[in-house]
Amino acid sequence: MAGVEEASGVCINEALTDDELRAVLAKLQSDKDKEVFGLVCKRWLHLQSTERKKLCARAGPLMLRKMAARFSRLVELDLSQSISRSFYPGVTDSDLKVIADGFGCLRVLGLQHCRGLRKLLPFGKEGILSNCYRETASWKCTFITKVIMAVLYMPDAPKPNLLVSHLGNPGYMGLITETVGIKEAHLDEDLRSHDGGLKRVHLMVLSRILLVLIADEAGITDVGLMAIGRNLSHLQSLDVSYCRKLTDKGLSAIAESCCDLRSLHLAGCRSVNDKVLEALSKNCHNLEELGLQGCTYITDSGLTFLVKGCQRMKFLDINKCSNISDIGVCSVSISCSCSLKTLKLLDCYKVGDESVLSLAQFCKNLETLIIGGCRDISDESVKSLAIAACSHSLKNLRMDWCLNISDLSLNCIFCNCRNLEALDIGCCEEVTDAAFQGLNKGGSKLGLKVLKVSNCPKITVAGIGLLLDSCNSLEYLDVRSCPHVTEAGCDQAGLQFPECCKVNFLGSLSEPDVLV
Repeated sequence: MAGVEEASGVCINEALTDDELRAVLAKLQSDKDKEVFGLVCKRWLHLQSTERKKLCARAGPLMLRKMAARFSRLVELDLSQSISRSFYPGVTDSDLKVIADGFGCLRVLGLQHCRGLRKLLPFGKEGILSNCYRETASWKCTFITKVIMAVLYMPDAPKPNLLVSHLGNPGYMGLITETVGIKEAHLDEDLRSHDGGLKRVHLMVLSRILLVLIADEAGITDVGLMAIGRNLSHLQSLDVSYCRKLTDKGLSAIAESCCDLRSLHLAGCRSVNDKVLEALSKNCHNLEELGLQGCTYITDSGLTFLVKGCQRMKFLDINKCSNISDIGVCSVSISCSCSLKTLKLLDCYKVGDESVLSLAQFCKNLETLIIGGCRDISDESVKSLAIAACSHSLKNLRMDWCLNISDLSLNCIFCNCRNLEALDIGCCEEVTDAAFQGLNKGGSKLGLKVLKVSNCPKITVAGIGLLLDSCNSLEYLDVRSCPHVTEAGCDQAGLQFPECCKVNFLGSLSEPDVLV
């Protein structure tokens, strides 16, 4: 009996070591169970916190310091902002310094859309210059480098309008005067401060007009990024998409310090240039994923230099990089021939057949190819792609607005690319029902899940019928603006779409992002 009493009095915290408790925690599969584990006592909460690997948060420097102390082994931190909603004051350089100092184990950092916020500042003492334009309003804006004036009419004011313009534009005041009928509006000649900001603004205004100054908050800059580079040299993944204040200085510092970088996303970072690609080539030889969408300063020279040192590239997004041509793409296909799986070239209008022919020749493992808007691409190169080694690996192909594409190349794709899952040929006006005749020649059902044929005027209900005969896995079909394909016409023809298939006749359905 005494032995039983002694056994029942043993405390589990005294019996189990930290390593044994960590082993128990590792056995728990769901996040909810792990959270419950931390509710037992402070010791268990501490262990649960130190073992946490991933965290999504919005926090300022003070809270980040507390998080760093609690989640000491954090591997992935996501501070990305929403596209539609921003949170004041957003992520700043001060936050990045705290992250750099406090999260020593960090490998993945997400800062997407941390571009700073615009703070509304009332114009005048009360924010509204009311009733008449008797007086001239003055407001001092010392050291504000980017000031935007928004002129907003009250609901009952005449000529409702919204005008947004940079005050630094010499023609701004004339534009305001002409548009909204302000009697007098001028800038003093000595308004600019030494940092390019504005010292004073004098405006004469009409009644019932609300004037608001909008000043850009800092957001993250090269200063914060350099702090990350100095202290987090083991960083493997960084997403700073749409952080528009970053330049080659800060990004090159990341490349030089974080030599084990595997993934880097810079979409919408307008100041990115070839210097960044050169720094990556020299230092980040393990780079596998690079997003450069909208980085219009990138050129063929930078891309060629990049792949000399980064030959393990699996994912490359150069959508809307308008200075890229066949020279740059051919360099990528040759240098990354074994590794490249995804290449995005949307609206790279200088890219033509030579690029696709090179991809067909060298890239045997290509899975996703985006060439929408590359209007010089023709049937010749697409047919080569369809019969190349990558025809067995190709899953996603976007060719919308490739105006020279016809039934010949599409027949070849349907016959040979039997693992194709998503295809976009929107606005390819030469495509007809004959394109779908090759569907039955492969001897097996096509695994196509997404097909977009919007604005293809020569495709009819008969062509859609051929598609359905050979493809029973279709999940999304886009036939918007196809004059001969209507819901009533499909019903009349007795077409039977797969149960899970969503057919977009009028644009009322959301589109899958597989081909973005």
